[in-house]
This record gives sequence, structure tokens and C-alpha cells, in this order.
Amino acid sequence: MARVVVVFDFDKTIIDCDSDNWVVDELGATELFNQLLPTMPWNSLMDRTMKELHSQGKTFEEITASLKRAPLHSQIITAIKSAHSLGCDLRIVSDANLFFIETILKHHGLIDYFSEINTNPSLVDEDGKLRIFPYHDFTCAPHGCDLCPPNMCKGIIMERIRSSILKEGKKQFIYLGDGNGDYCPSRCQPLAAGQSKGRQRKKRKEERRKKEKGTGKKEAKTRPSIISNLQRPTESTMPAGELLSYPSTSPPSHPTLSSIESDENESSWLWSQIKAEAHGDAESEPALASYLYSTILSHSSLERSLSFHLGNKLCSSTLLSTLLYDLFLHSFSSDASLRSAVVADLRAARLRDPACISYSHCLLNYKGFLACQAHRVAHKLWTEARRPLALALHSRISDVFAVDIHPAAKIGKGILFDHATGVVVGETAVIGNNVSILHHVTLGGTGKMGGDRHPKIGDGVLIGAGATILGNVKIGEGAKIGAGSVVLIDVPPRTTAVGNPARLVGGKEKPSRHEDVPGESMDHTSFISEWSDYII
Repeated sequence: MARVVVVFDFDKTIIDCDSDNWVVDELGATELFNQLLPTMPWNSLMDRTMKELHSQGKTFEEITASLKRAPLHSQIITAIKSAHSLGCDLRIVSDANLFFIETILKHHGLIDYFSEINTNPSLVDEDGKLRIFPYHDFTCAPHGCDLCPPNMCKGIIMERIRSSILKEGKKQFIYLGDGNGDYCPSRCQPLAAGQSKGRQRKKRKEERRKKEKGTGKKEAKTRPSIISNLQRPTESTMPAGELLSYPSTSPPSHPTLSSIESDENESSWLWSQIKAEAHGDAESEPALASYLYSTILSHSSLERSLSFHLGNKLCSSTLLSTLLYDLFLHSFSSDASLRSAVVADLRAARLRDPACISYSHCLLNYKGFLACQAHRVAHKLWTEARRPLALALHSRISDVFAVDIHPAAKIGKGILFDHATGVVVGETAVIGNNVSILHHVTLGGTGKMGGDRHPKIGDGVLIGAGATILGNVKIGEGAKIGAGSVVLIDVPPRTTAVGNPARLVGGKEKPSRHEDVPGESMDHTSFISEWSDYII
């Protein structure tokens, strides 16, 4: 496990220039760039400049060639390789863009040395035009920091990284940048007193460009001593006293080594599939490229992507997205059973719902899936006696997804909440594996007595839309509850209960039994031919 995390800025830190300015100057767009500079944010301006260059016949191959000429000192290459060989975890946080950074790193053989690149997303569209998008989509969801440019608050990113490395046991943190205003001092402890606001960085670029235009010379740059920083990490280690911390969890029941390896292999395959789907969607629908990058493509694992997405979905003015991200990531990373359940639930939605067109579609848009994963974390908090936070999270899940599952309720894996709106699951309810539940289903209690008072749903059960099951009753393995039914007594395994009050198809004495698993087959109506009271 790496004990030191080194986070690099990119411009004027890894390379000896500003990559935006370099490309603009190399391709002869300086005059146009300066004309447009006062009219729009820097990130939007770069995207507009790329469009203009494309209209002038400049290709992304020419952009690539210019990036390969960007100056990068040989000692930087040596320092990066040395730090990596010593076991440091190297990352990048930069207000450049992914195409620029990846092109330069690949050219110098450095791309594989970095575990994470946080920057503005970019892609080459079907017309061969380079598009650059904001890291934070400020038109829909501003990052809320008035000290940073609207497209990226480095402080939010740095705070997230600093919090996560403590959970992973990595104690030393080094940030390497090009000077004042490298990241937002309202979000992270600045490296030195007197650091100016992040937004002033763009203003300095404008002033530097004007100065360079007048003198015809590039401004000199003093590079920080990377080698000395790596040799003496404690001098640059950032204080951790303000970081959110979560108590260590008790170890879950230990699955076998072979089952862990199998789950991890399946998770790896599924994550690769999700990223491939997201890449395809970004190319076919550029309007979603920024969203897809920030939610899926910028993350190194399924649990990180899911944690980021849930944090953004469930955050509020009092529950910050960064706090929720750390909470979800810590839970998923520390509990293999949660990760296994995520994979099983994704597969359940993809295989059982014909409207689910892809795994990425489920991950991003299926509120039943998202509510279930958030509940799993709330339940974990509940079992760790962190009940106020579990209840606060439960409240947000109910508000955002219209799904009300008490954090004490126990839920298996391979669960499909189809449509999910109006689902209510009580405190002592238990749901088995491979269960499918449609919208407006209630698993409730009766009266106001405490104790074990909610339904127990066996494996492979299908519960139709609008069904209500009340009291501490048992729904047997592989049973089927028809839509709109009201169930007040036990339902035997492999039988079908329909009606209000519910009755067994085939009669109480010799109920009809089916061989399939309705929770997986999603067969709602095969009992109709045997239901003598069915009349139109």
C-alpha cells in the first residue's frame, strides 16, 4: 500500500508551459483567442477556439503534434518514475483538459505512472473536432465556490482525495503546483500564507499573454524542487486535522477466497462494460459528454463512480456531496458484500427489465437501483450504531427517489426495484435474494406495537405493482404476489396469491405451484388461466 500520495498540477509543473496557451500559439490562434477572452469563461473559450480552428481546417492530428512539442524537462520524467518506483501514488489535478494531458503523457511514456487524472473532460467528435467541457457543469450544478473559475473547483477535488487517502491508510500527502492560487484555499489548507484566489489564475494568464505579446518573450518560470519534496515529504505534508473521519467497521462475515476472486472478476468485467457504454454514449451524444466523464469515465472503479453519483444525487445544503462521497466510498471499499450486491443488482436490472438498454443506463438513471445501494450504506451505518446518520440518509433517499426503506430493513442481493416510486419497506422487514418488486409496493406492519412486525420475503419472489403485504408474514421462496393484492397471512413457496384479500391460485388446500423463479422470470400473468374468478 502506498504511504505517500503525490498530487501534481500539470501546466507549468509537469510541463514547462501552459498547455492551453501553447496550443493556441502553436496553431496561430492567438489573436482570435485574445479577442474572445473578455467575452466568456476560460474553459468555454478553449472549446470555442477548438471549433474555430476546426473550421479553419486545423485537425486534431495537428493539435496532437503541437502537444508533443510542448516542453517537458527530462528531470521531471526521472522524478515521476523515481517516485512511482518508491511506491508513491501519483495523481493529477489540473484545469487543462484530458486530451491535452493524456497526449503529452503518452508521448513521454508517463501515462501508466498516474492512478488518477482529474481535469476537464474532452473528446474528438465524429467530425474530427476536439471538444472541451467543464469538469463541473456550471450551467446545471454550480460547484458553489466563489473563489474558483466556474468550470472547476480544485479545492473540492483535493478535499475528496485527502479524505479518501486517510481511509486507505495513506498518511503523507504532497501537492506540487506552479505557485499561488493552485487550488481553492477555502476548501483545502493552502501551502503558504498569502495565496491568492483560484480565479486569479486565469486573470494572470491574460496578463501574462498581454505581456508576452508586448515583449515577444515567454515569462520565466521557477520550478518547484520536486526531488527535494519527495525526499522530505513531511515538509509538504498537508494537515489532516480538519478531515472527516469514519470509525473502522467490524469485519463482515468472511466469504471464501474463490468467491471473492469470482466477484472481483465479475465486477472488473462489468466496470469495463460500463465505461465502454459511456464512451459510446459520449461520442454519439456530445451534450452528455461532460456528465458522463465526471460521473463514470473519470473514475477508476465502479464503487468510486457509484459513490460520486450517489453523493451528487443525495446531497443537500446540510449533507455536502463531498461528505457523502467519502461515506459511500468508505462503505463500498471496506465491505466486499456491498460491492458484490451492487454487481448483482446491476445484472438483475439489465436481465429482467427489457427497458434497461445498458448497464450504464441503470447506474446513472434507475432510481430503484440507486435507492437500493444508498439503503445498503444506511443499513451498514445502522448496524454500526450510527443511527442518526443512517436516519438522515434514509430521509434523503426518500425525498430524492420516493423510495422509503427503513435503514434497519435487511435486503439481499440481485434485487430489482422496477420503477420503484412509492415503495415502502418497514423496519423489521427482510427481503431475500433475487427478488423483484414493482412500484407502490408496501411491506408494512399492523397496529402500533413494536417488535418483529414486518413481512419476510423469501428468495426469488415477485411482488406486483401496488401490492400490500402487512404484518410479520412469510412469503415463501419463489412465490408470486399479483398486482394490487393485499396479503395478511403466509404464502407458501412456489404459489401465487392474488386479490383483496389475497387468495391462492388453485385453492387453499391444493394451490397451484410453478417451477420457474418469478423474481427472475418476471412472469406476472401466467396464473390467469387457472383463476376461476377472473372475469371481464
